Amino acid sequence: MNRGWSNRILALALAGILFLTLYPFRFSLHANLLSNASPLLLATGTKTSGPINAFLNILLFVPFGWGLSQKLREKGQSRTRTLLLTTATGALLSYCIEFMQFYIPTRDSGWEDTFTNALGAGCGFIVFDLLGKRVLNTLSEIESWFERFLTPLRALWIVPIYFIAWFAGSALLQKDSSLSNWIPQAQLVVGNDATGHFDRAWRGEVSRLELWDQPLPDAQAKSLTAGETKAEILDPLAVYELSGNSPYPDDRKFLPELKWIPDSPETSGKLGLTLSGRSWFGTRSAVPNLVHALEKAKRFSIYVVCAPAEAEGADGRIVSISQDDKQLNLSLRQRDKNLVFWFRNPVSVRRDQLTLTIPDVFIVHQARRILVSYDGANLSLYIDGQKDPRRYELTPGAPLAQLVRHIKTNELEGYTYIYYALVFIPVGILLGTVGRGTTPWTLVEVSVMTSAVLLPPALLEILLVRVSGRAFSLDNVLLSVVLTIAGMFWINADRGSLRQALATSIVCS
Repeated sequence: MNRGWSNRILALALAGILFLTLYPFRFSLHANLLSNASPLLLATGTKTSGPINAFLNILLFVPFGWGLSQKLREKGQSRTRTLLLTTATGALLSYCIEFMQFYIPTRDSGWEDTFTNALGAGCGFIVFDLLGKRVLNTLSEIESWFERFLTPLRALWIVPIYFIAWFAGSALLQKDSSLSNWIPQAQLVVGNDATGHFDRAWRGEVSRLELWDQPLPDAQAKSLTAGETKAEILDPLAVYELSGNSPYPDDRKFLPELKWIPDSPETSGKLGLTLSGRSWFGTRSAVPNLVHALEKAKRFSIYVVCAPAEAEGADGRIVSISQDDKQLNLSLRQRDKNLVFWFRNPVSVRRDQLTLTIPDVFIVHQARRILVSYDGANLSLYIDGQKDPRRYELTPGAPLAQLVRHIKTNELEGYTYIYYALVFIPVGILLGTVGRGTTPWTLVEVSVMTSAVLLPPALLEILLVRVSGRAFSLDNVLLSVVLTIAGMFWINADRGSLRQALATSIVCS
């Protein structure tokens, strides 16, 4: 007996397809279309696909074709009809996804994906027809053995051991978001980095630089970057007012004064000091006290007011904390019209740079108030009173993914979802299996099951907060609870146990 595996395979396939095709789930009503084109026709003309992409598109829909084929065959459909319905449904699902991708700025649409996805669904039918019975019987036998083995008493010690292992691993992974590997011999430089290479010098005006050893609250960050001088702002570590003659002292007397490098001061502009690309200014000596303070706090904020003298072709460092090419702690730079930020942590110095790039920030001679704030795991960027919507978060998912592949900045949020799914969906499967056939529930059983669903997410969040220094996130706790309940539903996707899973999840919630 295959015990509802068609429902489970279909649910898993749909979840994977929607995640991989619609992430990051940020929709915009504006669609990038050719003139007089309709999104219903998928007519952008910009989609390109090679053999590898085509293969991956086919592979993505194979599980969906398998699950749907099994479902149709269970309902008595013929092989020919099942193949046609599976392929057509795969094409329709793919078309709907391609249509929605028009309204996700980071996605692109085209008919090629619809054709290859439909082919993948058809291949799923072929694989099911050849191997389905054997594979489903094997899965059902494994499930039956697991159900007999997993008694409530055994679950009482399996669940704690499982979470202890995950918590220990998560703490080690979360440490990779810290500032533990900063270079103490680095200098603070404005208009270049410590190498002094002229091809890295920045051209423009800069009037103010402030540094904190903590993240600024959202309201304060917006007020500061909006130029609201009356706003109450947390006391910074260092404040440089960049005007007049060199040197430029730190008003807080925490860091050394900034001096011109080389000794050829530039003229002042309307905003502040003018950097022509031939000179810049820095501390000339290392700032180990700044590095130590930020490493200890695990957090930082940096605020700069600047206006570029060029846009297209620009590639200069506005602010850096650096020693040489390979000894860089932090860099805020301009690349063409784009703002590029990078900071050192164990994840960003392995195989992947993990730079945060904000397009179309700079306009020639137009002042920008820029604040970058890091809370120990989440990086936020504010420009002229607005918070950029891009998310840069270093949860345990990022270093975990980096163990098996190169990771990208725009995928960091996705690694977070995958990490929590890996932790909590298996627990839901385990609890859903244990809860079968245990009605009516006693008060003890309800209490134990509720604790198993709600307590581990809260404990994991507290642990990650303590390791990283970031604020407690109720969203992460709720995500963990939802994924646990999803696992309970998934393992009980057959009709006979679905009502039991629903009752269990309602009781636990």
